[in-house]
Amino acid sequence: MSAAGFEIYDPTPMTGDVPPDEISEENAQFTGRAGELADLTIRTMMLTILTLGIYRFWMKTNLRRYYWASIRADGQPLEYTGKGSELFLGFLLAMVVLTIYLIVVTFALAFTGMAVFERPEMASLTAIAVLPLVPLAIYRARRYLLSRTRWRGIRFGVEAGSWGYTLRYFFYGALTVLSLGLLYPLMQFQLAKFAANRTWFGDLKMSQGGSWMALMLGWIPVAVLMVVGVGGFVVLTMVNAATVAEADPATQEGAQEMLALLGPLAEHPALAALAPFSPLLFACALVGYLWYRVYSFRYLTSHKYFGNQEVRFRSGLGFWSVLGIYVTGYILSFLVIVGVALLIGAIVVGGLFATGVGLNLDLAALESGGAALENSPIGGPLMLVSMILGYLILILVAVACGEVFFTRRLLAKSCRTLTIVNIARARAARQRRHDSNIEGQGFADALDIGGAI
Repeated sequence: MSAAGFEIYDPTPMTGDVPPDEISEENAQFTGRAGELADLTIRTMMLTILTLGIYRFWMKTNLRRYYWASIRADGQPLEYTGKGSELFLGFLLAMVVLTIYLIVVTFALAFTGMAVFERPEMASLTAIAVLPLVPLAIYRARRYLLSRTRWRGIRFGVEAGSWGYTLRYFFYGALTVLSLGLLYPLMQFQLAKFAANRTWFGDLKMSQGGSWMALMLGWIPVAVLMVVGVGGFVVLTMVNAATVAEADPATQEGAQEMLALLGPLAEHPALAALAPFSPLLFACALVGYLWYRVYSFRYLTSHKYFGNQEVRFRSGLGFWSVLGIYVTGYILSFLVIVGVALLIGAIVVGGLFATGVGLNLDLAALESGGAALENSPIGGPLMLVSMILGYLILILVAVACGEVFFTRRLLAKSCRTLTIVNIARARAARQRRHDSNIEGQGFADALDIGGAI
């Protein structure tokens, strides 16, 4: 520890029982290709649509197998052994438990005189009752994911601790709220430490080192920027919306209450001076939060180790490279989606005129004032089918763009900037008792919370 109380990070690994001449550094590799991933995503997404969403569990499994096989350390790929049937059965089990839980909550509210059906505003209490299941789902999803991950035939694993994670989630979450977000690094660090300290690779136990105060050094300027940028933008947006709504008699009363509450804030000299720059400050706040995400990922990763600090990690992930991935990803996704939309439109219009339907509709439109398409026994259904197919195709393209332009590139950059120190010790790891964890990550799927990728 330094005099200021912050931990000084020594990148030199502890050797433990490994001879010094065996200590080495290896960079992780990523071998996934955009074309292969796009093909896999589109094929599995098509099956997901045709099965009304049921195939999404197998789609997620196939994508994980592809990503895991593309990540290599010491020349050896990761292996994902999870099954789509496990996720599907886990989801069904979670839905049954969740349904029973919500029924109990509803009857409890009715017993206390707060019936949801008689007082619709009480429905929000039912939604709040689901919140304790969120961190529970996050931890169990992580546990399942690592229990189905192998390297060199050795399994990863996570000890049971979902309730301990949930209690810490809400305890440190309450501290974060009471501190108006200032103590968010404390919550982030403690949760990461709790999860890491219960993670194993074979018989090697992971530990999270470092200090939450080091995260605080990066969070404070970002928090100030977010308060000024996001807070000012939200207040001014709500004041403007309330001013517009005040002219409507139906919303006049609520708008006046909103103006009475937020009006003094909007008239504050400092906020009024920043008002013209609020969109720019909002954008800067988003960029600042992205910077902190990269900073905290790099710090937490570089302070994780297995064994007696024998196998360590060092992340060199840079903010500008991540920002570039997001910017170019949005641009490329926009161009691809717009291009596909124009192509679909051209095919539909060309098909209508090639079959003669378009010409007949065009001539009929001159006589009917433009109502021929709606009244046509052929043109109307054709346009409806074209719109539905076009919408589904655009969904396929959007999902593929998300995987190819964002997930793949971020994962590739994270792997290629990750250095594993003393990987020879990991080669000597022994198998640990298998963690069945048969429920999959059902709660995570039922609550729409994806584990990892």
